[in-house]
Order: sequence, then structure tokens, then C-alpha cells
Amino acid sequence: MEKHSQITLLEKSFREGTHAHAYLFFGGSGDEKKEVARAFAALATEHEGAGAQNPDVLMVEAQSGEDKVLIGQIRQIREFFSLASYFGGHKVVIIDAFDRLGQAASSALLKILEEPPAKSVIILLSDHPTMIMPTILSRVQKVRFSGSETTDEAIDKRKKIVYDLGNLISAHIARRFAVIEKMVKDEDSDISGILTQWASFFRDVSYLTAGGDKKFLENTWCAKDAEKLAQEKKYTLAQLRVIISEIIRSAHVAKTTNANKRLILENIALIL
Repeated sequence: MEKHSQITLLEKSFREGTHAHAYLFFGGSGDEKKEVARAFAALATEHEGAGAQNPDVLMVEAQSGEDKVLIGQIRQIREFFSLASYFGGHKVVIIDAFDRLGQAASSALLKILEEPPAKSVIILLSDHPTMIMPTILSRVQKVRFSGSETTDEAIDKRKKIVYDLGNLISAHIARRFAVIEKMVKDEDSDISGILTQWASFFRDVSYLTAGGDKKFLENTWCAKDAEKLAQEKKYTLAQLRVIISEIIRSAHVAKTTNANKRLILENIALIL
């Protein structure tokens, strides 16, 4: 199996003692991020596996029937770190789908990141980093797993998604449903990918609404579009939080289930 460049760099930093206490793995595929996270955990703990195989590695995922990682699971992390290392190395926590943490769980994790235990490493895996609290982003080392988002072709595709979103928002409800019907009939439509870009765009709108500097936008190429929407719609931050949360939830549903894509998009159209 080919060794990922990310794990090579992480191994080097760990052996030199320059590794971080917390990382955010984003981009690429979920399996790719998990593979590198587990390899890095094996290096840090000096033992393969997790859970019963390796008590020094804790995997945290959304529980069956839940669409978010719950605050009780974050409390479990604090208890995990309070125990001595079984193998004498570091202790590692890997949190999958981190962007789906609830507000209370995010705040609880922030307290751990602010005062990380000795010989501990936290790895956050995210498909939607736009949803993560800025205070958390400032305390993690970011590791990107794909550069495809920056190609001309990828940017052109994202521009079209934002353009179509603008048309959707400006249309009346009946017209919105007609636009959505066309979207779902397009065989090449990646509804989960479209929703991910919508969330990223609305994150920028939220940032501008909060008075943020445009140079920190995720989609600098459409800064004028985000600024225009923020001024015209006059969304409150509370409204934007609801919109972004629903888009992210819907992206996860579209990606992991056979739910009706048209109904998913129509539900979002009603709150834009």
C-alpha cells in the first residue's frame, strides 16, 4: 500500500518532537483521512489498532441514530485522557465527522484543546471544515488531503454552483422548486458536493455579516457575491447558523443514504 505524503510529514514531526497536540484532517476521502489518522496513532502510541486492540486510542463517531457527536462523548474524551497510558506512549483521540459536533460538544472540546493533557494527540476528521468554530480552528494544525479544489476546473465548477445558488435565492418559491427539479434531473449532479459548496458560501456570508475581513473568506473568488447577499438579505447570524446547519446535515444525508434528493433540496429552499 502506497504511503501517504501526509503520514511521512507527521512521522517526521513526531520523531523530531515538533508535532502538535491537535490536528484537523480535511479534504480527500473519509477513508484516506482515517487511514492516515490510524497510522499516526500507531506511531504515537507505539501500538497498532484502537479500542480493545489498543486502549491508548479512542475513536469517537456519531452514534447509531444520531446525526451529531454528542457532548457525552466529549466528556468521555476527558475521562480517557485522565487515565495513564497503557503502553507508556502518547494517548490519541480520533474524532470522525467532527463538523457534526453540536454547539455544546464543540464548546466542551474547546476546553480540552485550550489545556491539552501531556502526551496527548487529538485528530479531527472533517469533510466540512466550514462548520467548525473559529476558536477551534485556531488551536489545531491543519492537514489537507486533496489539492483538487484549487484547479481551474474545480474552481469553475464551484463558481457555477454559487451562480446557481444565487439564482435560487433570488427566485420566488415556485420558481425555486423548478430550478431544483432541473438540478436533480442532471445525471452529473453531485448533490452532496453541491450542498458542501453551499455551506462554504454561506459560511462566508456569515463571516461578513459578523464584520469579518474579506481576506479570510474561504471563497475569495466570489467575495462580491457573498457581500452582495449579506447586504441584500440581511440575514441575522442566528438565521445563518440554522441555514448552514441544515445544509451540512442534508449533505451528510445525501452522501450516506438513498433519501430523495429533490425533497432534500426543496426543504433547504424553504429556509433560504
